[in-house]
Amino acid sequence: MNLKQKILHLCELYGVKTKKELGQNFLINPSIYELEIKTAAINEEDIVLDIGAGFGFLTERLASIAKKTYAVEIDPNIIRALKERLANLIEKGKLDVIQGDVLKIDFPNDITKIVSNPPYSISSDLIIKTIRELHKRNNFKLVVFILQKDFVERLLSKPCSKNWGRISATFNYYTNARYIRTISKRNFYPVPEVDSALIKYEFKKRETIIPIEKFEALSKHIFLGTNKTLRRVLKSYLKPLTRNWKEILNIISTKVDLNKRIRCVSPEDIEKIIEIIDEKDLLYDFKPANFNK
Repeated sequence: MNLKQKILHLCELYGVKTKKELGQNFLINPSIYELEIKTAAINEEDIVLDIGAGFGFLTERLASIAKKTYAVEIDPNIIRALKERLANLIEKGKLDVIQGDVLKIDFPNDITKIVSNPPYSISSDLIIKTIRELHKRNNFKLVVFILQKDFVERLLSKPCSKNWGRISATFNYYTNARYIRTISKRNFYPVPEVDSALIKYEFKKRETIIPIEKFEALSKHIFLGTNKTLRRVLKSYLKPLTRNWKEILNIISTKVDLNKRIRCVSPEDIEKIIEIIDEKDLLYDFKPANFNK
């Protein structure tokens, strides 16, 4: 029985109907599971998180190597199958299954790596959640994800490219990332509409780095209009806040080219602007941004 047949059997046995809104596409190529593990260099000291664990075919491989594995899954029927399939690993303390929405729970404090094929539907929010919660953890090492290919291309885009935007700027500022390889849509069941990509990223370690809540607060204002100039966008941001907006713009202009179009604004530009306006106590609205735009 191949992996697709096993998944079909489990779906029938546990009454699982794949839900498009949950982005449930099961990976059916065992060699790609092995590639993920190799890319993450999983070893017996690692404590790994698998998000959207499904029936646990990747989870099982991770738990057999790593010191401990956490598996997060939202579907109650799949959870039941996962717990019954991998009961032996759970009894040995090698696997901890968590039922819930990964976007609404905190990542376990002791994880060192994430290796996962998460639902496409949560990609943007999940990427930002990893940055918010993990970029300052000294014990955390890396993330390996399989994500939708066009989304990965957006993540890895550069200033002035057609895909450049808020999530690209944020991802570029906080991570060092590498595109590993394209994963054909034929490796999934049900077959999705697009190909996927395997990506690996680590968090940049620097003495000084802008806290992500501040980076978000400004970047969601800056990227409202990609064809506007930086000067125009910053004027609209500063003018309601202070009578000295012209003076502050002049200070910013000594560090950043304000004639740039927003589509060409770099993470380093954003960093310099934040340093100036934060000193003036003019950063506001720390609500998490919607990175789907």
